[in-house]
Amino acid sequence: CKTASDIGEALAESIMSTDDSTVLSKETRARYRPILGGISIAHKDVTAGTLGMIIYKNGDPFILSNNHVIANTNKAKIGDHIYQPGPFDGGTEEDTVARLHDFVPILHIDDEPISDCKVANSIISLLNRTARLLGSKTRLYARRPFPTNLVDCAIGLVCDPKNAIDKIMHHGVPGNFVTIPIGEKVIMCGRTSGIASGEFVVDDATVRVNMGGGRIAVFEDQMTFDMICQGGDSGSIIMRERDNGVTSLLFAGSARYTIGNKIFNVIKSVESMRGTLA
Repeated sequence: CKTASDIGEALAESIMSTDDSTVLSKETRARYRPILGGISIAHKDVTAGTLGMIIYKNGDPFILSNNHVIANTNKAKIGDHIYQPGPFDGGTEEDTVARLHDFVPILHIDDEPISDCKVANSIISLLNRTARLLGSKTRLYARRPFPTNLVDCAIGLVCDPKNAIDKIMHHGVPGNFVTIPIGEKVIMCGRTSGIASGEFVVDDATVRVNMGGGRIAVFEDQMTFDMICQGGDSGSIIMRERDNGVTSLLFAGSARYTIGNKIFNVIKSVESMRGTLA
């Protein structure tokens, strides 16, 4: 059984598509109307990720995916166009299927400034004076604790409700939102990997994720799966194999593991956005 410390040995990466060097599923990169989970999608200024699933707020259909897929890692504006397929897969303005409705901002390690705590800075000043007297060139700085994240998620309002169906490619209708035990078998459909399967191996993991451009974000309370994922699979829904129970939103991976947000953390975040989740 893997442990959380095993996962922490490697820096995970958000997995957007950047090239065609991996084995790609052409089917999931095509243009689809109506749209459904498991296919290529992205913000107009992003390469390509995966449409997780269709959810409903106040009876309206919304795309659920990652912030870094449809909100350009905090850079997007509400109302920005979302293409299906994503731009890397040939999507253009004419392929706009949704507009960005809301997202949970991702907090990066370098977002947190030097601490303004007078007590901490007084202690640090004393230690630095001592170090200077001892001939040491090392200096200390008081910083607030690193900011942490629970989710990498965003939603987009579907432009035409008739152009969205509540299904996941290759897997059919998603089941209820569920929690699962260690060892549970899981499945997904991603833009790049197509159909994939694996096993839930670590709960409550804390991971450092390279969000691109050298910016690092720390995510707590994450699910880790012994399952291969590839660039462009970000945003995929991970489901319990035996009944399609939705358990996680894939957002990152390393050479060995796939990492996802707990679906109940995602839904809680979505419910706090504008409107009410149906």
